[in-house]
Amino acid sequence: MRDKSHRPKRALARALTIILIVSSIVIEWLFLTGAPPSQQALADAFLPAAPEAPVIYTRPSFQTGVIFPRWGSWAYTQADPNYGIGLGEIQSQTGARWVELTIGFRQATYRSTVVTPEASAPTPDSLAEGIRLAHERGFKVFIEPFLSLDTPSPQHSVWGGAAFFPPGSRATALWFEGYWSALEPYMVAGQRAGADQMAIGVELQGLETAPVNYWYWLIAQARSVYSGKLTYNINWTSLYQPVREWMRSPSLAAIGVSVYNSVAGQNEPVPLSSIPERWAATVGAPLDAFAAQLSRPLIISEIGYRNAADALYQPFHSTTTADPDPQLQAALYNAALMYALGDSRIHGIYFWAWSLPPFSPNWLPAAKVMKGWYHSPLA
Repeated sequence: MRDKSHRPKRALARALTIILIVSSIVIEWLFLTGAPPSQQALADAFLPAAPEAPVIYTRPSFQTGVIFPRWGSWAYTQADPNYGIGLGEIQSQTGARWVELTIGFRQATYRSTVVTPEASAPTPDSLAEGIRLAHERGFKVFIEPFLSLDTPSPQHSVWGGAAFFPPGSRATALWFEGYWSALEPYMVAGQRAGADQMAIGVELQGLETAPVNYWYWLIAQARSVYSGKLTYNINWTSLYQPVREWMRSPSLAAIGVSVYNSVAGQNEPVPLSSIPERWAATVGAPLDAFAAQLSRPLIISEIGYRNAADALYQPFHSTTTADPDPQLQAALYNAALMYALGDSRIHGIYFWAWSLPPFSPNWLPAAKVMKGWYHSPLA
């Protein structure tokens, strides 16, 4: 027979719990609406949730992603509490099934051949822990290495895509060797932790025209230590260049694209209802033209829109003086997802970037748009 002596205490605890729940409902309702909840609303709060039917996805392998960059040698580990919090927010607010983690690399100038992890980059062990923690949450994981320059190029850019060597330069071979020395420990960590997909490079536009044997060598090096899906991710400006032969390597599962094309001119007014059509013409068409030449799948490996009234123009800029415009940001997310999920050439999409203003969609309409599409049968 069970001990009944604790029943009064349990009853009191149950009553206090109900009071706390009711109080929280009233406070939240007042905060959101400015008026107290109705009797029916309070009653509905205690009804059991209707069981949700499992979603049957039309494209179950489509990569529904969010990019979650973190900085510090301990980034992506349990010592980085915001990583665990962020993963929970991404899951609940967006329904993403993939998360993209970034690693920062650096070199001194655009002609340097020595490549090293940034001081703020996670260690390979930290990356491996981050992959495992994301897997425990049910995510699949995509790893992207970004390169930056310490000293601006002659075009005043610290973007890694500005790295370049003249044709026939011995420095080209030295750069590929130096780059692989920096990348290899992270590839090994990705293999150890079971990363689902890793990029061999991101937006290295100035080096994409290097002799193909260097690129085939880099792809072979990566394949020798990592057995998962490999990609190389171009910048959107490379969509207007000829497809490079090495991009068709059977060892690459897909080519990623950082999509930051302008959807409209500076200060050009575009009605929200016209954004899907405009997006299809300015962004979708170049993607499809490149995919047709490539004869391989594409992944929108990075796309971002500022929560700002100027989000249509040069969305790659990370600063703005424009007023916030969450509805415009959400409309751009909607246009991108509508197009990507309806295009058989595109196999995934990743939004830049969680918890990184002014791009972050956290708690904004853009996150709700993502969740609507990512939980739809079309995904």
